[in-house]
Amino acid sequence: MKLVRKSLNEQLYDQLRQDIIEGKIGFGEKLINRELQQKFGVSSTPVRDAINRLFLDGLLEDITNSGAKVITFDLQFILEVNEVLTLLSCAAVECTAKRADQADQAELCAQLEELLLAQEHHSGTDEYYRYDFLFHQSFFCHCQNRQYQNAYSRYRVLLEMLFRRFYDFMSNHKDSTEQHRQILHFYRLGDIDQAVKQMKAHFLYAEQLFRQYMG
Repeated sequence: MKLVRKSLNEQLYDQLRQDIIEGKIGFGEKLINRELQQKFGVSSTPVRDAINRLFLDGLLEDITNSGAKVITFDLQFILEVNEVLTLLSCAAVECTAKRADQADQAELCAQLEELLLAQEHHSGTDEYYRYDFLFHQSFFCHCQNRQYQNAYSRYRVLLEMLFRRFYDFMSNHKDSTEQHRQILHFYRLGDIDQAVKQMKAHFLYAEQLFRQYMG
């Protein structure tokens, strides 16, 4: 498979990242530089750059001159990632409530409502994950804290990969969407404590699923 003309670095990174997230490249699988060069018809530089970016995303480990290895997940690692995202997401809700002005709050709530409708429409499909991510990202976009935004951007890649591997499609998508709706309900009412509580419950639900599938 040849890459069409664009930024080879960006294109190769996007392709490998998506293949790892979707499970086409498995946990613990080795990426060999020479094999990637032959497969995509590129030089060694785009391959090395893509591998370095995937390493920064937390998707690779054990980088050597010849390649790298996709991370191997165990239950403890999964729970640690989920715990970090719980703390970040709750902090983003609180920061947004404190720092966003009235117009921003109205815009955020309208955006969240639109994303909920999109989640419901795409329940049971891969497209669901994009709207699930955007729901959470909306709080980070309005929280006015770049450190939270950068940290979430990294860890949510890991969580998306887990969700794609372990979530049961229809029922769990509907449960997750309803949890999002509760978060929005309390946030819109100005009951931020309850909104944060619902966000924690949302990630606890994910933890229970991971324990169920990995236990």
